[in-house]
Amino acid sequence: MWTWEPDGPFSSPPLVMDSQLVVTCEDSAHVLDAATGSPVLTLALPGTAESTPVVWDGRLWWALRDGELSGHELAGSGREIRLPLDGDPGRHSPVVAGDRLLIGTTHGLFAYEPPGPAGPSTGLRLIWLDEPVVSPLATDGVRLWVPTEGRGLIAVRLTSRESQGPHPAWDSAGCAPALTTEGAYIGDAQGTVHELTAEGTSRRRWQVSARPVTAPPAVHGDLLLVTDHAGTVVALSLAHGDEVWRASTDGDGRRAPAVTDDVVYVRGARAVRRLEVRTGRS
Repeated sequence: MWTWEPDGPFSSPPLVMDSQLVVTCEDSAHVLDAATGSPVLTLALPGTAESTPVVWDGRLWWALRDGELSGHELAGSGREIRLPLDGDPGRHSPVVAGDRLLIGTTHGLFAYEPPGPAGPSTGLRLIWLDEPVVSPLATDGVRLWVPTEGRGLIAVRLTSRESQGPHPAWDSAGCAPALTTEGAYIGDAQGTVHELTAEGTSRRRWQVSARPVTAPPAVHGDLLLVTDHAGTVVALSLAHGDEVWRASTDGDGRRAPAVTDDVVYVRGARAVRRLEVRTGRS
């Protein structure tokens, strides 16, 4: 067991990268040995980063709030290159699909090709939207799933840039989707959980709460586990479409519960609660 304390507050969840841990502290980042906690490398960031970095094209990339992408080499001294970013990405990380980096900002939805010897890459706008794209994105490598306020969860084909949204639409801004081989699950601001096909059309929905459901649902076997902003965890049967159990916790409803070995772990303000996945009992 080890403890490492930075000079300033953490600004995003850590990234586990092989045998290393990457932690971000607003305008700096630290690479630690995951086994010992020993510092391996400290990186200076040229601005404020409030999202977890991603690995792309041999570099660690941070989306900076003042409108830049900062990429640091994984090998050697961590030499930095920067890419221009149109708008503020908010607190959400870029996603990687194939050889491209995808990110949403207050000005739109953009894709970047790997920077080459001819110069830096410039973001290509994927689709036009009449609203900011500052929600958590997800990709299965074929489609990019984009939560929006006015059109629900949009599925964008990465090759053709064609987009399709559910009907009727709903407000899913700020909600994180969970992807499966058959489509996606996502909550909304009214406490409803939606199931979409791989083509982005609505399949069914569950009204689970009067509070927003923004954390990504978790699929475990034939159960769909959902948490709302009050910390209530609800288990839904995917086979029958009904509610199996619900449990009140002091958990942060903005984070998805973790499920392993038929046990649900819910992180609260001061403790982690353990629930049986089939019954919801502690």
